[in-house]
Amino acid sequence: MEIYRAYKFRLYPTGDQKILINKTLGCKRFVYNHYLNYLKDNNGINRFDLHKDLPKLKEENEFLKEVDSTVLCFAIDDLCKAFNDYYVKRKGYPKFKNRFSKQSYRTSCIRNTKKRKRI
Repeated sequence: MEIYRAYKFRLYPTGDQKILINKTLGCKRFVYNHYLNYLKDNNGINRFDLHKDLPKLKEENEFLKEVDSTVLCFAIDDLCKAFNDYYVKRKGYPKFKNRFSKQSYRTSCIRNTKKRKRI
C-alpha cells in the first residue's frame, strides 16, 4: 500500500521568483480559457486530443515556452475534470478563469527513489 504525503509551505519568493510565479499563473489561465473557448465550439474532443494540440499552441504563443510544461498539462486536466463534473455530477458549466478568481497551480516533482550503488 502506497502512502501519499502532502506538504504545505510558506514561500518568501524573491523578485524574479514572483515574476515567474505570476507568469506561470497567467499561462495556466490562458491555456484553460483557450481550450474552454475551443470546446464550446467543438464537442466530442477528448483530453488526449487537447494534449496533442498543446505544442501547436506553444508555437503560436511563444510566452507559453517560458513556464513549466506540466503546469499547462494540468490546466487541460483540470478543464477536463470540470467538464466531467458537469456531465456526470451535474455541477455547473465550467467558467472562464480571471485574475481575481482563486489562483493556484500544480506541478510534478519527480524524485529519484532508486538507491545509489556503492562502488
